Amino acid sequence: LCDFSLFCITWCFLIVPDCKGQFQMVVEDKTTVLPQAPGLALTEELRKSSKTAHGISDALVNARILVVFTDRELFGKAISCFMHIFSCLEELLPGALQSRKELAPFKDVLCESALFRAEAYKQDVQFYLGPDWQSKVTPTTEVASYLQYLRGLRSEPLLLLTHAYTQYLAMASGGQIIARMARSQMQLPQGQGTKAFEFGPAANASELKVGLKSRMDGLGEVISDNERQQILNEHLKVFSYNNSIIGSFPIGWWASARGLVLLVPPMTRYTLLLLAVAIPAYWLAKRKD
Repeated sequence: LCDFSLFCITWCFLIVPDCKGQFQMVVEDKTTVLPQAPGLALTEELRKSSKTAHGISDALVNARILVVFTDRELFGKAISCFMHIFSCLEELLPGALQSRKELAPFKDVLCESALFRAEAYKQDVQFYLGPDWQSKVTPTTEVASYLQYLRGLRSEPLLLLTHAYTQYLAMASGGQIIARMARSQMQLPQGQGTKAFEFGPAANASELKVGLKSRMDGLGEVISDNERQQILNEHLKVFSYNNSIIGSFPIGWWASARGLVLLVPPMTRYTLLLLAVAIPAYWLAKRKD
């Protein structure tokens, strides 16, 4: 996208104030997937079925991320939303993976690898918000709703696994990009503030993705068609919850304005500034004549 197009998209996604002066994003809640062609791998079905929802999610993240990069505390509060989510998943996953033999292959790639993110999120949030960070990260209404839903899946291990698969795959896929942007935009000290989005030398992100996908495809071969369909439907619910959390995260007008300014190319900013000065000056000169 060109800078102007990105600016327009950001404006459409961000500047929708609610009655409290915050911002809301209405997200399509489409959680039923039409059956795919037979013989398709489960991960490919998941990818195809979520193409539209994934596009909405990417647009939301792209629109809001430059805004939260304008203020370290704001960024810390934003990532705390997903700190709560990953903490909940990592509390529930060990029990879920033990409840069905078909889920045992996921144990090494999820519970016994560096894929878990909660502790890294906590370190990042503490970096941005200080030693009293815990008093500043109360879950938003949308986050609390998602946490309640996840805890309700204790007796539905396949569905809980679907949420874990979607969330961790997203981190392994896009986390390093966010880390690079955060370091660049906020001028972070080396090794600080982006631990949640990076994987150490002992945990290659690409290998973790391959391992996670291969196990999901293996699961798709041994479960029933009905269970497979449930996973497809639940996959869309993850995007719905994520989009709701991102779209409703409270951002003030000042931070939004600063974020939008960052989207305008520097030369365009200078031109607009010159026009803002020159036009009133010209108008005043004409009035004197």
